Amino acid sequence: MGILETLGLRAKSTSVLGVDFGSSSIKIVQLARKHEQATLETYGELSVGAYEGKEVGRVLATPEERLTAMLKDLVKESEAKAKHVVVSVPLRYSFVTTIQLPELTPEEFSPAVQFEARKYVPLPIDEVELDWERIALSEGERAESEGKVPVLIAASQKEVRDRYMRVLTAAGFEKDGIEIEVFSTTRSVIGRERATTMILEIGAATSKCIIAEHGSVRSAYGVDKGGQQLSLTLTQAMNIDFVSAERVKRERGIRDMPENHEQRETILPVLDSIFEEGERMRTFWRRKTGRPIERIILTGGGALLPGIIEHASAYYGTPVFLGNPFSMLEYPTVMEGVAKEIGPAFSVAVGLALKGVRGNT
Repeated sequence: MGILETLGLRAKSTSVLGVDFGSSSIKIVQLARKHEQATLETYGELSVGAYEGKEVGRVLATPEERLTAMLKDLVKESEAKAKHVVVSVPLRYSFVTTIQLPELTPEEFSPAVQFEARKYVPLPIDEVELDWERIALSEGERAESEGKVPVLIAASQKEVRDRYMRVLTAAGFEKDGIEIEVFSTTRSVIGRERATTMILEIGAATSKCIIAEHGSVRSAYGVDKGGQQLSLTLTQAMNIDFVSAERVKRERGIRDMPENHEQRETILPVLDSIFEEGERMRTFWRRKTGRPIERIILTGGGALLPGIIEHASAYYGTPVFLGNPFSMLEYPTVMEGVAKEIGPAFSVAVGLALKGVRGNT
């Protein structure tokens, strides 16, 4: 996408805006609940690099005041009218895992989770916002659990959460919710699908491996590699500038054809190093639970790399699909082609807005 792309439709005060502060762009999606269906009203994306006079696709650290200005401009251009916002916290500032606890009374449960979480969360508990939920088990799983209760714990840095809250307040919004981005992604690309799924989200700076079951996150892991590294590798190997690298990456990707041999061979080692992390997580899950990953979904802007689905299918030997969060929504039929083209990049923003219109479910 370019520096700014938006869709302006009708917006009402009951609408909710999902805001994804990504490392290379800000994305927003505005939804409303109409006739029990989440309906798309507008969306938009603003490149951080282009806004700062640099290349589209560049990962940049942006001060609060610049984030506020960018958000205001994006909202204005997209004609978004919602005042209630749900925003995400990046996984790199968060921690998600599953622990096991014995059966406890409701009064004992909360203190036990907080005590146990101290062993796993890599920051002092008073510096994070801690949340948790009991994981529902099937009858067969309960029989094998030996009296243990699996609990998903999620912690995010208070300092980062406060930063985003200040940006939203300065931009004139009211916070409806905040959550770690992997929960937003899972909500938007698999919904309540029961199959055990691994989601591989390839962002600009980082990638995320998420395992979800019965529509809920079970584990999440961050990888310090993403789409920008693919472009930087191309600039070095092919002696081209970053803008050219971004263009050829988006146009030809890793398609297996003679004229694309050099680019494909340059990108694949970096891409496979991301896939390798997913394979490690898949193997660990199988050993831990005895259950296989039934399917894999690729999402994030990096999932739009031409040829990536075919390569991932061959790499994992498991059905691989491209995530399309817009499939969860009602939207004009004229947007069908655009939705499939840009969908993976908007998985977090769509998931955030869905959280708002569904009442934080």
